[in-house]
Amino acid sequence: DIPWEHDYTAQPWKAQAAVRQAQQDLYFNAHVGSFGNDDLGAMSSWYVWSELGMYPETPGTYTLVLGSPAFPVTQVTPAGGKAVRINAPQAAPNAPYVQSLDVKGKAWKTAWLTYGQFKGAGSIDYTLGTQPNTAWASDPSAAPPSDTMGGGRVLAAIGPSSEGLVLQPGASGD
Repeated sequence: DIPWEHDYTAQPWKAQAAVRQAQQDLYFNAHVGSFGNDDLGAMSSWYVWSELGMYPETPGTYTLVLGSPAFPVTQVTPAGGKAVRINAPQAAPNAPYVQSLDVKGKAWKTAWLTYGQFKGAGSIDYTLGTQPNTAWASDPSAAPPSDTMGGGRVLAAIGPSSEGLVLQPGASGD
């Protein structure tokens, strides 16, 4: 889950690079087993989600954080839904960086979408490149919410008192 945390810091290009590196360095076709403990498919499902260019980062929410697809075209048909086509014609091992993104034909400026937005998208169109686009989804308001079920955008919080440190995306503190 850690590589995706960069989306929450309004630095999605770092997530895109880290996820691609994990895909290439940790997963390969060989008879040596898998790294770590697959926990009934948890690591395998991470890989499948990451190859699609997204990941359900926060359990219990409808948030899908975005990375970059590994395939030029993928089609997903959610249960009870219409097919969603994920287009990334420039997809290549050395092109993990999102240059722009359109969801349902409209420019998308955030590093996340809800499952409902994904399910109703019809098409998700990525433009990918070999160099980071540090402008795409880099505004703190473009960071995924910590809780789409009613909470706010919080990168980190410590407590339990109300006087604990709360950091918004792009902020710092002691």
